[in-house]
Amino acid sequence: MYRHGMSKSPEFMIWSSANTRCYRKAAPQYPNYGGRGIYMAEEWRTSFARFLADMGRRPPGGSLDRIDNKGPYAPGNCRWATAQEQHRNRRDSRWLTLGTVTLTASEWAERLDMLPNTLYERLRRGWSDEQALTTPCQPYDRETIASAKAHGLKPTTVKARLRRGWSRERALTAPLR
Repeated sequence: MYRHGMSKSPEFMIWSSANTRCYRKAAPQYPNYGGRGIYMAEEWRTSFARFLADMGRRPPGGSLDRIDNKGPYAPGNCRWATAQEQHRNRRDSRWLTLGTVTLTASEWAERLDMLPNTLYERLRRGWSDEQALTTPCQPYDRETIASAKAHGLKPTTVKARLRRGWSRERALTAPLR
């Protein structure tokens, strides 16, 4: 049936799985793909060789990702992505815009060196994208959290002490009651 000699290759298995998700109603993943209108471009659906020519070989650790996850498996909308890129490109990702830059909340937290939970909590409380992204964080940060753990204290204890106005040194060194 297949004459390309790659039926056991990772690329073929990925192509075959994408086809199954889109067109086989009995497939467990069908409701999240074919069932919501995701399809594979006809030139890819009928030709693994064309898919491979367009996508190239899978890089180590790469997986097939639709850039617009509401769109089809098609040239121009697919890429080989890392696990982190895949995780961030989900339907439930929260996208935030500041000026002309739009990124996921996770990407913004990383870029701003902010704890992701801080950003998500601000958004949960109804803050605008701009407020959530530009308001300075409390005086505790990743370094403080790591220091708390190194001193055998819970980060929440140190955070509470800092909120009460304690100096960083005192918050990290004062014994627990």
